[in-house]
Amino acid sequence: MLRLLSIVLVLAGLINIPNILYYSSTEYSDQDAIDVFAKGSAICTLEEWTVCTDCSTEGLVIGSEQAKRYAESSDTIFALRNLCPRPELTQAMVHFSSLITLLVIFWLLGLYEKQREVIFDEGKQTAQDYSVLVKNPPPGAYDPEKWRVFFSQFTEKQVTSVSVLLNNHKLVRKLIYRRVLRKKLEEYIPRDLDLDEEDLVREQVSMFLKDQEGEKRGFFSLLCACTFIPILRCFGYFLPPDVLVDRFYHLKEEIKDLLKEKYDVVKVFVTFETEGGQRNALDALKASKVVTMFNLTDQMPPSTIFEGRVLHVDEPPEPDTVRYLDLHVGIITRYVKYFTTLLLTIGIVIGCGFLVQLTRRDLGSEYSAYLTTAFNSIIPLIVKLLLQLENHPDESKLQQSLYLKVTFFRWV
Repeated sequence: MLRLLSIVLVLAGLINIPNILYYSSTEYSDQDAIDVFAKGSAICTLEEWTVCTDCSTEGLVIGSEQAKRYAESSDTIFALRNLCPRPELTQAMVHFSSLITLLVIFWLLGLYEKQREVIFDEGKQTAQDYSVLVKNPPPGAYDPEKWRVFFSQFTEKQVTSVSVLLNNHKLVRKLIYRRVLRKKLEEYIPRDLDLDEEDLVREQVSMFLKDQEGEKRGFFSLLCACTFIPILRCFGYFLPPDVLVDRFYHLKEEIKDLLKEKYDVVKVFVTFETEGGQRNALDALKASKVVTMFNLTDQMPPSTIFEGRVLHVDEPPEPDTVRYLDLHVGIITRYVKYFTTLLLTIGIVIGCGFLVQLTRRDLGSEYSAYLTTAFNSIIPLIVKLLLQLENHPDESKLQQSLYLKVTFFRWV
Protein backbone atom coordinates (compact mmCIF):
# COMPACT_ATOMS: atom_id res chain seq x y z
CA MET A 1 0.00 0.00 0.00
CA LEU A 2 2.86 2.43 0.77
CA ARG A 3 4.39 1.67 -2.61
CA LEU A 4 1.05 2.38 -4.27
CA LEU A 5 0.72 5.68 -2.39
CA SER A 6 4.21 6.64 -3.54
CA ILE A 7 3.21 6.02 -7.17
CA VAL A 8 0.05 8.13 -6.69
CA LEU A 9 2.04 11.05 -5.27
CA VAL A 10 4.57 10.81 -8.12
CA LEU A 11 1.65 10.93 -10.56
CA ALA A 12 0.32 14.06 -8.83
CA GLY A 13 3.76 15.61 -9.16
CA LEU A 14 3.87 14.83 -12.87
CA ILE A 15 0.47 16.49 -13.38
CA ASN A 16 1.81 19.65 -11.70
CA ILE A 17 4.92 19.88 -13.93
CA PRO A 18 3.37 22.68 -16.09
CA ASN A 19 2.85 24.79 -12.95
CA ILE A 20 6.36 24.01 -11.69
CA LEU A 21 7.86 25.14 -15.01
CA TYR A 22 5.73 28.30 -14.99
CA TYR A 23 6.63 29.34 -11.43
CA SER A 24 10.35 28.67 -12.03
CA SER A 25 10.43 30.79 -15.20
CA THR A 26 11.18 34.51 -15.49
CA GLU A 27 7.64 35.00 -16.72
CA TYR A 28 6.53 34.69 -13.10
CA SER A 29 9.52 36.02 -11.09
CA ASP A 30 13.29 35.87 -10.78
CA GLN A 31 14.03 32.79 -8.67
CA ASP A 32 17.85 32.92 -8.71
CA ALA A 33 17.87 34.08 -5.09
CA ILE A 34 15.56 31.26 -3.96
CA ASP A 35 16.84 28.07 -2.39
CA VAL A 36 17.20 25.23 -4.88
CA PHE A 37 14.60 23.11 -3.08
CA ALA A 38 12.04 25.94 -3.26
CA LYS A 39 12.42 26.65 -6.97
CA GLY A 40 9.25 25.95 -8.89
CA SER A 41 7.08 27.08 -5.99
CA ALA A 42 4.88 30.18 -5.93
CA ILE A 43 7.40 32.25 -3.92
CA CYS A 44 7.49 35.76 -5.33
CA THR A 45 10.73 37.76 -5.40
CA LEU A 46 9.42 40.80 -7.27
CA GLU A 47 8.44 43.33 -4.62
CA GLU A 48 8.22 47.10 -4.24
CA TRP A 49 7.55 49.53 -1.42
CA THR A 50 4.22 51.30 -1.71
CA VAL A 51 2.34 53.77 0.46
CA CYS A 52 -0.32 52.09 2.61
CA THR A 53 -2.94 54.53 3.89
CA ASP A 54 -4.95 52.07 5.99
CA CYS A 55 -2.03 50.11 7.55
CA SER A 56 -0.95 50.19 11.20
CA THR A 57 2.28 49.00 12.80
CA GLU A 58 0.83 48.77 16.30
CA GLY A 59 1.29 45.34 17.90
CA LEU A 60 4.04 44.27 15.49
CA VAL A 61 7.10 42.71 17.12
CA ILE A 62 10.32 44.42 16.08
CA GLY A 63 12.45 42.04 14.03
CA SER A 64 9.63 39.65 13.21
CA GLU A 65 8.95 38.56 9.61
CA GLN A 66 5.65 40.42 9.64
CA ALA A 67 7.30 43.65 10.84
CA LYS A 68 9.91 43.45 8.06
CA ARG A 69 7.17 43.98 5.47
CA TYR A 70 6.34 47.42 6.87
CA ALA A 71 8.35 50.65 7.08
CA GLU A 72 7.47 53.99 8.59
CA SER A 73 8.74 57.43 7.64
CA SER A 74 7.32 60.43 9.46
CA ASP A 75 3.56 59.90 9.30
CA THR A 76 3.66 57.66 6.23
CA ILE A 77 3.57 53.84 6.38
CA PHE A 78 5.05 51.80 3.55
CA ALA A 79 4.31 48.15 2.84
CA LEU A 80 5.97 45.58 0.58
CA ARG A 81 3.72 44.60 -2.32
CA ASN A 82 4.19 41.57 -4.57
CA LEU A 83 4.48 42.37 -8.27
CA CYS A 84 4.16 38.79 -9.50
CA PRO A 85 1.19 38.10 -11.79
CA ARG A 86 -1.86 36.47 -10.31
CA PRO A 87 -2.48 32.79 -11.14
CA GLU A 88 -4.33 32.40 -14.41
CA LEU A 89 -6.94 29.84 -15.44
CA THR A 90 -4.22 27.55 -16.76
CA GLN A 91 -2.54 27.18 -13.35
CA ALA A 92 -5.91 26.77 -11.66
CA MET A 93 -6.93 23.97 -14.04
CA VAL A 94 -3.65 22.12 -13.39
CA HIS A 95 -4.20 22.31 -9.62
CA PHE A 96 -7.83 21.30 -10.03
CA SER A 97 -6.88 18.35 -12.25
CA SER A 98 -4.36 17.04 -9.74
CA LEU A 99 -6.91 17.40 -6.92
CA ILE A 100 -9.63 15.53 -8.83
CA THR A 101 -7.13 12.81 -9.79
CA LEU A 102 -6.10 12.31 -6.17
CA LEU A 103 -9.72 12.20 -4.99
CA VAL A 104 -10.68 9.58 -7.60
CA ILE A 105 -7.62 7.45 -6.90
CA PHE A 106 -8.13 7.56 -3.12
CA TRP A 107 -11.80 6.67 -3.63
CA LEU A 108 -10.78 3.66 -5.71
CA LEU A 109 -8.20 2.74 -3.08
CA GLY A 110 -10.95 2.86 -0.45
CA LEU A 111 -13.04 0.39 -2.48
CA TYR A 112 -10.00 -1.83 -2.91
CA GLU A 113 -9.32 -1.72 0.85
CA LYS A 114 -12.91 -2.75 1.60
CA GLN A 115 -12.61 -5.75 -0.73
CA ARG A 116 -9.33 -6.74 0.87
CA GLU A 117 -10.92 -6.37 4.30
CA VAL A 118 -13.72 -8.78 3.32
CA ILE A 119 -11.20 -11.31 1.99
CA PHE A 120 -9.10 -10.98 5.14
CA ASP A 121 -12.15 -11.30 7.40
CA GLU A 122 -13.32 -14.44 5.60
CA GLY A 123 -9.86 -15.95 5.94
CA LYS A 124 -9.73 -15.29 9.68
CA GLN A 125 -12.70 -16.81 11.49
CA THR A 126 -13.65 -15.43 14.90
CA ALA A 127 -16.67 -15.61 17.19
CA GLN A 128 -17.96 -12.41 15.57
CA ASP A 129 -18.60 -14.30 12.31
CA TYR A 130 -20.94 -16.73 14.07
CA SER A 131 -22.73 -14.44 16.54
CA VAL A 132 -25.49 -11.86 16.75
CA LEU A 133 -26.13 -9.16 19.34
CA VAL A 134 -29.60 -8.36 20.66
CA LYS A 135 -29.53 -4.69 21.65
CA ASN A 136 -33.04 -4.33 23.13
CA PRO A 137 -33.95 -7.55 24.96
CA PRO A 138 -36.93 -7.65 27.35
CA PRO A 139 -35.67 -6.66 30.84
CA GLY A 140 -36.90 -9.91 32.38
CA ALA A 141 -35.65 -12.35 29.72
CA TYR A 142 -33.07 -14.07 31.94
CA ASP A 143 -33.50 -17.67 30.72
CA PRO A 144 -30.81 -18.59 28.12
CA GLU A 145 -32.87 -21.64 27.11
CA LYS A 146 -35.69 -19.42 25.80
CA TRP A 147 -33.20 -17.48 23.71
CA ARG A 148 -31.68 -20.72 22.40
CA VAL A 149 -35.09 -22.07 21.36
CA PHE A 150 -36.04 -18.77 19.66
CA PHE A 151 -32.86 -18.51 17.60
CA SER A 152 -32.79 -22.22 16.74
CA GLN A 153 -35.42 -21.56 14.04
CA PHE A 154 -32.82 -19.71 11.96
CA THR A 155 -30.24 -22.53 11.73
CA GLU A 156 -30.18 -26.15 10.62
CA LYS A 157 -27.50 -26.92 13.19
CA GLN A 158 -27.64 -25.63 16.74
CA VAL A 159 -27.15 -22.55 18.84
CA THR A 160 -23.76 -23.02 20.46
CA SER A 161 -24.00 -20.50 23.30
CA VAL A 162 -26.13 -17.71 24.73
CA SER A 163 -24.69 -14.95 26.93
CA VAL A 164 -27.23 -12.85 28.82
CA LEU A 165 -25.73 -9.57 30.08
CA LEU A 166 -27.28 -7.88 33.09
CA ASN A 167 -27.29 -4.30 34.29
CA ASN A 168 -24.93 -5.22 37.12
CA HIS A 169 -22.03 -2.92 36.33
CA LYS A 170 -21.86 -1.66 39.92
CA LEU A 171 -21.44 -5.20 41.21
CA VAL A 172 -18.82 -6.01 38.57
CA ARG A 173 -16.82 -2.87 39.40
CA LYS A 174 -16.90 -3.79 43.10
CA LEU A 175 -15.70 -7.31 42.31
CA ILE A 176 -12.86 -5.96 40.19
CA TYR A 177 -11.81 -3.53 42.91
CA ARG A 178 -11.99 -6.33 45.49
CA ARG A 179 -9.62 -8.43 43.40
CA VAL A 180 -7.20 -5.49 43.17
CA LEU A 181 -7.29 -5.04 46.95
CA ARG A 182 -6.83 -8.77 47.44
CA LYS A 183 -3.69 -8.75 45.30
CA LYS A 184 -2.23 -5.85 47.28
CA LEU A 185 -3.20 -7.38 50.63
CA GLU A 186 -1.51 -10.69 49.80
CA GLU A 187 1.84 -8.86 49.84
CA TYR A 188 1.57 -8.35 53.62
CA ILE A 189 0.25 -11.74 54.80
CA PRO A 190 1.42 -15.38 54.43
CA ARG A 191 0.28 -17.12 51.27
CA ASP A 192 -1.40 -19.99 53.12
CA LEU A 193 -3.58 -17.62 55.17
CA ASP A 194 -7.25 -17.61 54.14
CA LEU A 195 -8.57 -14.09 53.60
CA ASP A 196 -11.97 -15.21 54.85
CA GLU A 197 -10.43 -15.37 58.34
CA GLU A 198 -10.75 -11.68 59.09
CA ASP A 199 -9.38 -11.80 62.65
CA LEU A 200 -6.23 -13.69 61.58
CA VAL A 201 -5.66 -11.32 58.66
CA ARG A 202 -5.94 -8.24 60.88
CA GLU A 203 -3.56 -9.83 63.37
CA GLN A 204 -0.97 -10.49 60.64
CA VAL A 205 -1.28 -6.94 59.34
CA SER A 206 -0.81 -5.52 62.87
CA MET A 207 2.36 -7.59 63.27
CA PHE A 208 3.64 -6.31 59.92
CA LEU A 209 3.02 -2.69 60.92
CA LYS A 210 4.85 -3.16 64.24
CA ASP A 211 7.85 -4.63 62.45
CA GLN A 212 7.78 -1.75 59.99
CA GLU A 213 7.79 0.86 62.77
CA GLY A 214 11.12 -0.46 64.02
CA GLU A 215 12.84 -0.05 60.66
CA LYS A 216 14.90 3.04 59.92
CA ARG A 217 13.74 5.12 56.98
CA GLY A 218 16.00 7.06 54.64
CA PHE A 219 15.73 10.72 53.70
CA PHE A 220 14.16 10.05 50.31
CA SER A 221 11.56 7.74 51.87
CA LEU A 222 10.64 10.36 54.47
CA LEU A 223 10.46 13.07 51.82
CA CYS A 224 8.04 11.01 49.68
CA ALA A 225 5.96 10.13 52.76
CA CYS A 226 5.46 13.84 53.48
CA THR A 227 4.87 15.06 49.91
CA PHE A 228 3.84 12.70 47.10
CA ILE A 229 2.41 9.67 48.88
CA PRO A 230 -0.42 11.52 50.73
CA ILE A 231 -1.59 12.93 47.38
CA LEU A 232 -1.38 9.53 45.66
CA ARG A 233 -3.32 7.90 48.49
CA CYS A 234 -6.28 10.12 47.66
CA PHE A 235 -6.43 8.26 44.34
CA GLY A 236 -6.07 4.81 45.90
CA TYR A 237 -2.31 4.32 45.47
CA PHE A 238 0.24 3.34 48.15
CA LEU A 239 -2.45 2.56 50.72
CA PRO A 240 -1.12 1.26 54.07
CA PRO A 241 -1.99 -2.36 54.99
CA ASP A 242 -4.49 -1.41 57.73
CA VAL A 243 -6.46 0.76 55.26
CA LEU A 244 -6.39 -2.09 52.72
CA VAL A 245 -7.87 -4.47 55.29
CA ASP A 246 -10.66 -2.07 56.22
CA ARG A 247 -11.56 -1.40 52.59
CA PHE A 248 -11.38 -5.08 51.65
CA TYR A 249 -13.85 -6.27 54.28
CA HIS A 250 -16.11 -3.24 53.91
CA LEU A 251 -16.24 -3.94 50.18
CA LYS A 252 -17.13 -7.54 50.91
CA GLU A 253 -20.28 -6.42 52.74
CA GLU A 254 -21.21 -4.06 49.92
CA ILE A 255 -20.91 -6.92 47.42
CA LYS A 256 -23.22 -9.09 49.53
CA ASP A 257 -25.84 -6.33 49.45
CA LEU A 258 -25.49 -5.89 45.68
CA LEU A 259 -25.91 -9.63 45.12
CA LYS A 260 -29.38 -9.42 46.66
CA GLU A 261 -30.58 -6.87 44.10
CA LYS A 262 -32.41 -7.79 40.89
CA TYR A 263 -30.86 -6.67 37.61
CA ASP A 264 -32.43 -6.20 34.19
CA VAL A 265 -31.17 -7.78 30.99
CA VAL A 266 -29.41 -5.19 28.80
CA LYS A 267 -27.79 -7.20 25.99
CA VAL A 268 -27.78 -10.78 24.70
CA PHE A 269 -25.04 -12.45 22.64
CA VAL A 270 -26.09 -15.53 20.63
CA THR A 271 -23.47 -17.71 18.91
CA PHE A 272 -24.40 -20.19 16.16
CA GLU A 273 -22.53 -23.26 15.01
CA THR A 274 -22.36 -22.01 11.41
CA GLU A 275 -22.07 -18.66 9.64
CA GLY A 276 -25.27 -19.51 7.78
CA GLY A 277 -27.19 -19.41 11.05
CA GLN A 278 -25.88 -15.93 11.77
CA ARG A 279 -26.77 -14.63 8.30
CA ASN A 280 -30.24 -16.19 8.42
CA ALA A 281 -30.94 -14.58 11.81
CA LEU A 282 -29.71 -11.16 10.66
CA ASP A 283 -31.82 -11.33 7.48
CA ALA A 284 -34.99 -12.56 9.21
CA LEU A 285 -34.80 -10.08 12.10
CA LYS A 286 -33.85 -7.07 9.97
CA ALA A 287 -36.07 -4.13 10.95
CA SER A 288 -35.95 -0.36 10.69
CA LYS A 289 -35.06 1.77 13.68
CA VAL A 290 -38.62 3.13 13.81
CA VAL A 291 -40.06 -0.38 14.08
CA THR A 292 -37.70 -1.41 16.87
CA MET A 293 -37.92 1.92 18.70
CA PHE A 294 -41.74 1.95 18.85
CA ASN A 295 -42.04 -1.86 18.97
CA LEU A 296 -44.36 -2.07 15.93
CA THR A 297 -45.02 -5.81 16.14
CA ASP A 298 -47.63 -5.68 13.36
CA GLN A 299 -44.88 -4.73 10.89
CA MET A 300 -42.92 -7.95 11.47
CA PRO A 301 -43.69 -11.67 10.97
CA PRO A 302 -45.02 -13.34 14.15
CA SER A 303 -42.10 -15.79 14.21
CA THR A 304 -39.63 -12.92 14.69
CA ILE A 305 -41.35 -11.49 17.77
CA PHE A 306 -39.75 -12.50 21.08
CA GLU A 307 -42.00 -12.14 24.14
CA GLY A 308 -43.98 -9.35 22.49
CA ARG A 309 -40.95 -7.35 21.37
CA VAL A 310 -39.39 -6.54 18.00
CA LEU A 311 -35.72 -7.30 18.53
CA HIS A 312 -32.95 -4.99 17.36
CA VAL A 313 -30.36 -7.52 16.18
CA ASP A 314 -26.97 -6.66 14.74
CA GLU A 315 -23.56 -8.19 14.18
CA PRO A 316 -21.51 -7.83 17.38
CA PRO A 317 -18.02 -6.37 17.67
CA GLU A 318 -15.00 -8.59 18.28
CA PRO A 319 -15.22 -10.23 21.74
CA ASP A 320 -11.99 -8.67 22.99
CA THR A 321 -13.18 -5.14 22.08
CA VAL A 322 -16.48 -5.20 23.98
CA ARG A 323 -16.62 -2.76 26.92
CA TYR A 324 -18.90 -4.78 29.18
CA LEU A 325 -19.03 -2.16 31.93
CA ASP A 326 -20.55 0.39 29.51
CA LEU A 327 -23.16 -1.79 27.82
CA HIS A 328 -25.88 -0.68 30.26
CA VAL A 329 -25.67 2.98 29.19
CA GLY A 330 -28.49 4.13 26.91
CA ILE A 331 -27.89 5.79 23.56
CA ILE A 332 -29.20 9.20 24.75
CA THR A 333 -26.84 9.26 27.74
CA ARG A 334 -23.96 8.18 25.51
CA TYR A 335 -24.55 10.98 23.02
CA VAL A 336 -25.04 13.61 25.73
CA LYS A 337 -21.67 12.70 27.24
CA TYR A 338 -20.08 12.50 23.80
CA PHE A 339 -21.20 15.98 22.75
CA THR A 340 -20.29 17.37 26.17
CA THR A 341 -16.69 16.23 25.80
CA LEU A 342 -16.73 17.43 22.18
CA LEU A 343 -17.78 20.93 23.30
CA LEU A 344 -15.05 20.88 25.96
CA THR A 345 -12.55 19.89 23.27
CA ILE A 346 -13.72 22.74 21.03
CA GLY A 347 -13.34 25.14 23.97
CA ILE A 348 -9.79 23.90 24.58
CA VAL A 349 -8.96 24.29 20.88
CA ILE A 350 -10.28 27.88 20.86
CA GLY A 351 -8.27 28.67 24.00
CA CYS A 352 -5.09 27.18 22.51
CA GLY A 353 -5.61 29.07 19.25
CA PHE A 354 -6.04 32.32 21.17
CA LEU A 355 -2.83 31.73 23.13
CA VAL A 356 -0.87 30.87 19.98
CA GLN A 357 -2.16 33.99 18.21
CA LEU A 358 -1.35 36.14 21.25
CA THR A 359 2.15 34.69 21.46
CA ARG A 360 2.70 35.20 17.73
CA ARG A 361 1.65 38.86 17.98
CA ASP A 362 3.65 39.73 21.10
CA LEU A 363 6.71 37.45 20.90
CA GLY A 364 6.98 36.40 17.27
CA SER A 365 6.41 33.29 15.19
CA GLU A 366 9.35 31.39 16.75
CA TYR A 367 7.79 31.28 20.23
CA SER A 368 4.33 30.57 18.81
CA ALA A 369 5.83 27.54 17.02
CA TYR A 370 7.24 26.25 20.34
CA LEU A 371 3.85 26.74 21.96
CA THR A 372 2.10 24.91 19.11
CA THR A 373 4.50 21.98 19.51
CA ALA A 374 3.80 21.87 23.25
CA PHE A 375 0.03 21.87 22.64
CA ASN A 376 0.42 19.05 20.10
CA SER A 377 1.99 16.94 22.85
CA ILE A 378 -0.32 17.91 25.72
CA ILE A 379 -3.75 18.05 24.08
CA PRO A 380 -3.94 14.30 23.18
CA LEU A 381 -3.33 13.50 26.85
CA ILE A 382 -6.10 15.91 27.91
CA VAL A 383 -8.46 14.37 25.33
CA LYS A 384 -7.74 10.89 26.70
CA LEU A 385 -8.70 12.14 30.17
CA LEU A 386 -11.93 13.61 28.78
CA LEU A 387 -12.76 10.25 27.22
CA GLN A 388 -13.01 8.79 30.74
CA LEU A 389 -16.32 10.68 30.97
CA GLU A 390 -17.73 8.92 27.89
CA ASN A 391 -19.35 5.50 27.58
CA HIS A 392 -18.82 3.35 24.49
CA PRO A 393 -20.06 -0.19 23.76
CA ASP A 394 -16.74 -1.26 22.23
CA GLU A 395 -13.16 -0.10 21.81
CA SER A 396 -13.59 0.86 18.15
CA LYS A 397 -16.15 3.54 19.09
CA LEU A 398 -13.79 4.82 21.79
CA GLN A 399 -10.90 5.05 19.33
CA GLN A 400 -13.13 6.83 16.79
CA SER A 401 -14.02 9.46 19.38
CA LEU A 402 -10.36 9.90 20.31
CA TYR A 403 -9.29 10.15 16.66
CA LEU A 404 -12.01 12.71 15.85
CA LYS A 405 -11.10 15.01 18.73
CA VAL A 406 -7.31 14.82 18.25
CA THR A 407 -7.64 15.26 14.47
CA PHE A 408 -9.95 18.23 14.95
CA PHE A 409 -7.39 19.89 17.24
CA ARG A 410 -4.44 19.27 14.90
CA TRP A 411 -6.43 20.39 11.85
CA VAL A 412 -7.50 23.66 13.46
